[in-house]
Amino acid sequence: PPYQADYVSMEAVRKEMSQPGSGVAVVELESGDKPEQDAIKIASWINGALHGNLTLSRSPEEMEAGLNQNPVPGDFLILLHYKQDMALYARALESMGIPYQITGASDLSQSFYNQELFLLLRAVADPNDPVALVSCLRGLFFGFSDQSLYEYKMAGGKFSFLAPIPEKLAEPLRSAFVGAYESLTEYYRCSQEMPPAVALEGIIDASGLLPLAAAQEMGNSQAAAVVQLLETVSHQEIQGNYGFAAMVDFIATLLEEGAEDELSLDGIDNRRVRLMNLHKAKGLEAPVVILANPWHDGEHSPDFHVSRQGKDQQAHLVISRKLSAFQTEVIAQPPGWEEYRAEEAQYQEAERVRLLYVAATRARNLLVVVTNNDKPVKSPWYRLEEYLVEAARLDIPSTIDLAPLPPKAAITPGSVSAMRQKLKADWEKLSAPSYASASVSTLTKAGQEAPQGAAHGKGISWGNVIHKALEQLARGVVDIDDQAWLTGLLAAENRPIEESPELKEKLGEITSAPLWQRLQAADKVMTEVPFGICEASTYLTGTIDLIFREGGEWVLVDYKTDAIRDDDHLRQLQEYYWPQVEVYKDSWEKITGEPVKEIGLFFVDRLVYQT
Repeated sequence: PPYQADYVSMEAVRKEMSQPGSGVAVVELESGDKPEQDAIKIASWINGALHGNLTLSRSPEEMEAGLNQNPVPGDFLILLHYKQDMALYARALESMGIPYQITGASDLSQSFYNQELFLLLRAVADPNDPVALVSCLRGLFFGFSDQSLYEYKMAGGKFSFLAPIPEKLAEPLRSAFVGAYESLTEYYRCSQEMPPAVALEGIIDASGLLPLAAAQEMGNSQAAAVVQLLETVSHQEIQGNYGFAAMVDFIATLLEEGAEDELSLDGIDNRRVRLMNLHKAKGLEAPVVILANPWHDGEHSPDFHVSRQGKDQQAHLVISRKLSAFQTEVIAQPPGWEEYRAEEAQYQEAERVRLLYVAATRARNLLVVVTNNDKPVKSPWYRLEEYLVEAARLDIPSTIDLAPLPPKAAITPGSVSAMRQKLKADWEKLSAPSYASASVSTLTKAGQEAPQGAAHGKGISWGNVIHKALEQLARGVVDIDDQAWLTGLLAAENRPIEESPELKEKLGEITSAPLWQRLQAADKVMTEVPFGICEASTYLTGTIDLIFREGGEWVLVDYKTDAIRDDDHLRQLQEYYWPQVEVYKDSWEKITGEPVKEIGLFFVDRLVYQT
């Protein structure tokens, strides 16, 4: 069969479940039990395990991390074959005060808060769309009743938040509309003045949507869906610029097509029970894995087939219509459909076995399989049951003595404001630099007035040309007679190429100087060497023009291209620049641990080398 080599077999699953040291246990659900009872049983057993009813074998790495034989919430991973009913297990854990983290429970399109946010954004995007505005006004953010909207209309009101509100509209309804329209007008201003994702973040923040979502049951997941939507929009904006209306259209498509909620506001947290669907579990492990929710196996006869071999992949579809809850009528099917159907069924079976292999190999200490005694074949774990005959049956306590949970703090406008202030203060504290950063040049010249330059000086760009030329000449990668190289140096600094004869002459003079001859005989030569070093609470950076090693010791040189008036001017320049090369020397010796025997300033204008 074409898929046999690509997928595991049930024999491989059996071998994994019978490895030495592995533990397999069963939770048996009685006839009439529903997902709610299963969720309560699982949460109850975990609660008992956390209170001393279970011990775990720990690896040396786990012991070094501070774990002992007593389990913690992060040791448990609950897997469901499908995300249906996942919220029931989350609520059961939450009711017992067991911290959990849920992944893949729903997609963004199923989020009530995302749907309501979309209604708000659609109204903001087009102030002249009365249908969008009415939908928004009736929704979560403003909560107007149909009676209130009717009274507004009868008073002569226009459904545009940029339109004036009728004076004859009675209080307190008039004040309610004033407040709603002021908020919508401010959101509209943000949408016109800010990038779409920034405007969206501002609207979410100003509306209080995140605190509201977080205060609900399963608030982490509820708020995370909103944040995930914002992150998705922000990522989309990075891919290319688009306006606010286009962003709203993108959100509409996103909510229509659905996208799984992958975000947790707490990030990855190993202190919580992990709850996810099986498709998310590949690559993950846990000491205790529970295969829960033994309903909804999802098996059905294929109604499509994809040819997955070769370059040209083809899809074959059966077109049918639903006549009742249990009956459909085939309208059309491709020729040879029975052969296609049989091959697709084989593929689906291989997929099911592969997922069972994933499920059976996630546990390090204990695998718990929940079985459905009433309708065993309905369980997605049914194929495992023949290997569970000798497995231990878990004793689920009928009553649970729970430690009282600390009361939850109410989320109020005041608490939200206080938390924002705290976050702002924490962020400012974290943003404060823990060290200063300075360059050698800035540090050594602080508070000093530079000597006045000579009238014939050629400026910074000429100095840049000389520095670049000397760097390349010292490395021996160019020839001073290369006219294209000379003009290229000048062009890079936007200087006239007519200066190339002067540049060549000056470089010839420099390379004939005694210092340059020493350079040619040096053991090692480095140019334009950047460095950084910590001095107390300051990170000091700089770039040394020239370093060469002579007789096993370093010589450090800094080029200076100042135009020199006279000997007195030369003395002033030397005094001004000397602290800089002294810091270079100290830093180089600390970094390398090797002595610098000589430091010097090479004044290019007069070919003077001062040590």
